[in-house]
Amino acid sequence: MGESKLPLYAYVDETGNTGHNLFDEAQPDFFTAALITKGDFDLTFGQRTRAIAQGLGTQELHGKELGTKQLEAAAPDIIKLLRSAKAQLLCLAGRETIPVGDEAVRFTFRFR
Repeated sequence: MGESKLPLYAYVDETGNTGHNLFDEAQPDFFTAALITKGDFDLTFGQRTRAIAQGLGTQELHGKELGTKQLEAAAPDIIKLLRSAKAQLLCLAGRETIPVGDEAVRFTFRFR
């Protein structure tokens, strides 16, 4: 099987971070996600991503600002976009910054 000449890109973000109190035990759950694509997602799909955001009346797709209702409305377009990019989404949930042990949950989505 031939190997792809396109490099892998990973776009990583987190939620639940309380700023400088990252290790505060009272902080809510901590989630990290990585969007993994072959080739530069922003270069190839940035215009489509911006079009989805503009359809929601915003400049970028940011869950905290959009809220559940707008994210649900955009979900079909986002999923279609991720499928066309053949993207993978790796999600980690847990209280550790590098999830290991019993408290970590890992799951991967492949968009095909």
